[in-house]
Amino acid sequence: AAYELGEFHYDGRRAPRDLNKALHWFEQASLKGHALAQHRLGTMFFRGEGVPASNVQAYILLKMSAVNGAEEALDTADRVSAQMRRDELEIAVQVLGQIFRNYLMDLQTVENPR
Repeated sequence: AAYELGEFHYDGRRAPRDLNKALHWFEQASLKGHALAQHRLGTMFFRGEGVPASNVQAYILLKMSAVNGAEEALDTADRVSAQMRRDELEIAVQVLGQIFRNYLMDLQTVENPR
């Protein structure tokens, strides 16, 4: 539902476009692992729509989106990475690594409760 509300405010077809509200709802859906919301957020950060443009943030969100099932996010992530400086890409990869390490640790805790 949060993703749908984000799209409602983002597309501007049924109501005036409101990027702040769209951002809020996409973030809510993204935190729950919604791949399309993560893809939309990544695109918003890449374009600077309603947020300051950030290739690092865009790349991280797009890679998470791809992991969660949005295949088209890989192509978008490739376009973002082509415009990133080396240090930006290194930061993004480090953050992604930490996210996945935390995820794996959480999985181990669930599988092996003490």
